[in-house]
Amino acid sequence: MRNISKTASFLFLDRIAKKAGNNTAITKQAEIDKADTYFMELHGNKIACLQAFEDGYNVKRNRAIHITLAGWNTVTTRERLNALLRILGKTNLHIVQHKGKACLATFSGNKRLTTEISPNEWYDITQLEHMANYLIHKHTNAA
Repeated sequence: MRNISKTASFLFLDRIAKKAGNNTAITKQAEIDKADTYFMELHGNKIACLQAFEDGYNVKRNRAIHITLAGWNTVTTRERLNALLRILGKTNLHIVQHKGKACLATFSGNKRLTTEISPNEWYDITQLEHMANYLIHKHTNAA
């Protein structure tokens, strides 16, 4: 994990709006329903969103965090999102490129399982976990 990705992820999760390096920034959107929303931006594109719940921010409830490739399936975008997933403890979730397409990857034993994801869609962290669990279930029940 690159240092800039780790720094940006911690700033994002700690809700500190500031620039992290030359091309990454954490921004805050003004109050929506009396709660601020924070974004991780890469080259001006929002790639992660931290939304508040009624009882405040709770990063342990992953529904508060959404990620997207923002249409850019680049090495840097995937690296920033994967760093955020690592820091959140989602070590079995990876955003990868497979055969030129953006994919969610997970492992079942030493076998890598992938499923295509849209580079333009926002994904809830819990949604990604469900997708990974489905891949593992499908793989272990095949044959």
